[in-house]
Amino acid sequence: MNPPSHSTVRPSALNVLRRAAPLRAGGMTRHLALIAVASTLGACAKQDLGDELDRARSWTATTRLGAERREAGATNRAVTRQLVDRASAARAQTEQSMTRLAHTDSERAVARGVLDSLRQGILQLQGVAQ
Repeated sequence: MNPPSHSTVRPSALNVLRRAAPLRAGGMTRHLALIAVASTLGACAKQDLGDELDRARSWTATTRLGAERREAGATNRAVTRQLVDRASAARAQTEQSMTRLAHTDSERAVARGVLDSLRQGILQLQGVAQ
């Protein structure tokens, strides 16, 4: 069955993940990675701070997984650089959204912490992309 043409998942991002996911017996790791990242790539009609925090946390996990896969030799530099670019773009977009959505000092503190974690994940990924 072909996916609908109005799918919210970007095929190019999935291709990066398909190449990055390890090929193991049963493909369970690959499927879990695809499901985790595909869920973060979907566009949300309603934005709230919780959604943005979840999105940033998911990208953080994705960058760390990408760095681990690169260190293990499961991905090449080009794939890793694409992931760096996409994660950086997601961080910029998420930062703008969080600035707009975080209203209290505690919300802003949580948002800063999550964005700092994502920044660290991107730096880790950049380090192994060399």
